[in-house]
Amino acid sequence: MPRSRHDDQADDTRPKANRVFTDRDAPKAQFDQARADLPPDQHRLLVFYGVGGQGKTALRRELMRRLAAEQPSRHRFGAVDFQVETFRDPPRGLLELRRRLRESGKIRMAVFDVAIARYWERAYPGEDVTRALGDLFSDGDGILSELAQSGRDALDLAEDVPLGVGLSVKLINRAHRWLKDRGAHRACAALAGLPALEADQIAERLPWYLGLDLRAHRAEHPAQGAPICFLDTYEALWSDAPDKTGAAAVETDAWVRDLISAAPGTLFVILGRERLSWDRRFPRDDWAALLADQHLLGGLAEADADWFLRQIPIDDAAIRRAIIDGTRADDEPDPPPGATGAHPFYLDLAVDT
Repeated sequence: MPRSRHDDQADDTRPKANRVFTDRDAPKAQFDQARADLPPDQHRLLVFYGVGGQGKTALRRELMRRLAAEQPSRHRFGAVDFQVETFRDPPRGLLELRRRLRESGKIRMAVFDVAIARYWERAYPGEDVTRALGDLFSDGDGILSELAQSGRDALDLAEDVPLGVGLSVKLINRAHRWLKDRGAHRACAALAGLPALEADQIAERLPWYLGLDLRAHRAEHPAQGAPICFLDTYEALWSDAPDKTGAAAVETDAWVRDLISAAPGTLFVILGRERLSWDRRFPRDDWAALLADQHLLGGLAEADADWFLRQIPIDDAAIRRAIIDGTRADDEPDPPPGATGAHPFYLDLAVDT
C-alpha cells in the first residue's frame, strides 16, 4: 500500500545529524570570545556560514541555550529566523527581534516602541494599535504599557474614540515628556520629528530607533554585558529578490546593516549560507574590520559523527567508518580545526540509504 512520506517522518524516531547538536567546540569558543568584554562604543559582528544542512540553526539554538542557562543571568539576547517569510519585512523583523530580546529579561525599548506604534497607525489606518501590538501594551516594563495604564484621560482622548485609534500622536507627546523627565535627551531628540513622518519614512528609521534603545540599555546596565542579536537563515532575505546578484539583492538587507551601525556595544551573530561581502559592495562604509570574524561551519568532527551514528544505532564500527569516509568535506576552505568534515546532511542520507 502506498505511504505518505509524512507517515514515514512521523514513524521515524531516529535522530537527524543536521538537527542534533554535537560539540562544535571551535564555534562555541569563537562565540564566547566575541561576546567577552565588548566595549559599549565598539561594533561587533560574528558570522557562521556554510551550505544548507550543516547545522547552523542547531548551533544558534545551542548558543542561546547556554546563554539562558547562565547564572546569574546577564546578557539580553533574542533571535530572528528569516526562514519565516513575515520577518523578512523590516518593521516586522525588527518587532520580532524586540519581542525576543524581552523574553530573555527586562529590557526597555522606549524609542522603538513609540515609533513602531506610530508606524502601525500610519501603515494601517483605522486599526486598533493596542490590539495589533498587544504585548507591547501589556508588558509591565515597557513604555507603552506604562503610558497606556495612565488611562484615557491622561492621553486626552475623547470617550467615543477607542483607545488604540488616533493614539500615537498623543502617545508621542506623553512619551516625550516621560523621557525628558528621566534625562533621556537622545531619545527625546529622536522622537521630536516622529509625528510628521510618513509610514515609509518611519520604517526607514526603525533600525536606528532600535539601535538607540540597545545603546541606552547597555549604558544603563553595564553589568549585564552586551545584548546579543541572532539573525538566522540570512540568505532567505534574498529569496524574493528578482535579481539576486544586483541592486535589489543588496537593498533587501540594508536595514540589517543600518541596525548594526546604530548599535555599538551589541553583538550581532549572523548565520547563513554565504560569507558576507559588505566590504566589497560598500567600500566607503568601512565594513572590512567588522567582517573579519567570519567562520565556515564545516562538517562534524570525526568523534561527533561517530557518536551520532552510534545513536541510530549502527553498531558495526566498519560501517560507521565507511559512512564517515563517504561524507567527508575536507576539501572545503578553512575547515574548523581538527574536523574531518563529515557533512550532517550527507550523514542523514547515508543512514536513510
